Amino acid sequence: MTDRRIIVFTEMITDRKNFELALETSEMQLNSIFNSAPLIMMLIDEMNVVLKINKFGIEATGRDNGKLDGLKPGDVIKCIHSNVSLGGCGYDSNCENCILRKTIDETFKTGKEHYKIESNLTTKENGKEKSSTILISTSIVTKNPEKQLLITIDDITDRKQLEHDLIKARDKAEESDNLKSAFLANISHEIRTPMNGIMGFSDMLTNPNLSEEKRKQFSLLIQDGCRQLLGIITDVIDISMLDSRQVSIVDSEFSLNDFMQELFLMYRQVANNKNINLFYNNGFTKLKILTDREKLKHVFSNLISNAIKFTDNGRIEFGFVLNDKEIEFYVSDTGIGIAASFHDAIFERFRQVETSDTRNYNGAGLGLSIAKGLVNLLGGKIWLKSKTGQGTTFYFSIPARIVEKDSWLTSENFSGLQNLHENEILIAEDDEINFLFMQEVLNEINLYPMHAKNGAEAVTLFRKYPSVKLILMDIKMPVMDGFEATRSIREFDAGVPIIAQTAYTLPGNIRELSKSGFNGIISKPIDKEKLEWLVMQYLY
Repeated sequence: MTDRRIIVFTEMITDRKNFELALETSEMQLNSIFNSAPLIMMLIDEMNVVLKINKFGIEATGRDNGKLDGLKPGDVIKCIHSNVSLGGCGYDSNCENCILRKTIDETFKTGKEHYKIESNLTTKENGKEKSSTILISTSIVTKNPEKQLLITIDDITDRKQLEHDLIKARDKAEESDNLKSAFLANISHEIRTPMNGIMGFSDMLTNPNLSEEKRKQFSLLIQDGCRQLLGIITDVIDISMLDSRQVSIVDSEFSLNDFMQELFLMYRQVANNKNINLFYNNGFTKLKILTDREKLKHVFSNLISNAIKFTDNGRIEFGFVLNDKEIEFYVSDTGIGIAASFHDAIFERFRQVETSDTRNYNGAGLGLSIAKGLVNLLGGKIWLKSKTGQGTTFYFSIPARIVEKDSWLTSENFSGLQNLHENEILIAEDDEINFLFMQEVLNEINLYPMHAKNGAEAVTLFRKYPSVKLILMDIKMPVMDGFEATRSIREFDAGVPIIAQTAYTLPGNIRELSKSGFNGIISKPIDKEKLEWLVMQYLY
């Protein structure tokens, strides 16, 4: 039997198979991480050409791995500079300062990784520009035979906006906290000051040896302190009710013209006490409206009180204008004015222009906030125009719900003027045409004015005719101008109303006229209805 033997050669490949399996597993893991990452990831070569984009990058940019065609990172993410330049990414002059480009170049050059480099990015797609904030990270992933670099781009625009909003909210909360603290300190002072007077003078009234004159004086001071205290308490209650939405609207029908006259009578003496000329414009239409009368009065009261408080001398005027769908009210003064930086903040709760311990004007800082809240309830809006040192005009509007509308200026309205005699109005005017126009207007309502052709004649005629009840004084006249004539008349008659008729109606001119003894102003060219209404206001 022949002896047969088989020789078998075996090669142990277990280690190689395990290595290949581990490599395949690692590649699958890396691809999974690459395509699952919630940010843009790109693989690029040393020529800055994009070789591959992850799934998130494809969705975010609209690109396709099969259609990269030598695109560079700026082309892929649609950078505005790669769109406008002829050669694409890297060819525009702005590319020299591109943080993404600099980070890529430095990583290839040094091999050093970069992590979360923040940069601003402007992209453009379909003609629309979009600004974003991104974080850039880079690292070398292969070195042989050629270097390849992995870029990650994380859009953190929403996160940055959220951070900004949180910081803004924190600052606003801190500001609100400071305002409330200042308000509490201020309100404590505002309450204690009148309370101190009330308690102090009340104790003094118990003195049996107190004279009647002193007793009366102390009683008036106590009443004044009580009014101050009541005003503060009312403001605090009002703002609390507005905050808790417990204020309801109670509409009623009323004459707006009578309402304006009532306001004028309420505040005329208070204004006179500060040498302030108070005027009101009752419009040229007789109106009966439907709204909440008390809320409207409250708004006006806060605005007129503020105007009187912040005007040391000069003029305050309030009134209304009827527009198509709304009634626009205004309160204008020649006071200290409000800087433009405070125009929005002035309506906030607890806000005051003066906040230091040396402030010149008292108050709790709630009046304008209450006014705004009430105007909003009435379905309107409130705003202002003002400059420091040039006075302030507050405007507010409400829907025009008209119940009745008639012309003021009818013969029936002037029935009270029918019995007026001649020589009760003196017009000082050097221009004959201007005088003839005013004369004709007044003749229509049975008024026959005297004519002075210069200031000197005006003074002479006024001395001669004590029946004069109203003077319309031109400013620029020969011999003696309107200023000098008014000063001369005021030396022997402080009461007769003198109205300046002038083309100079800037705030500075108005202040100068108010200081010079004039009771009001009618601007040139003179409107017929305004002239008639002016006469009604002073003579009717």
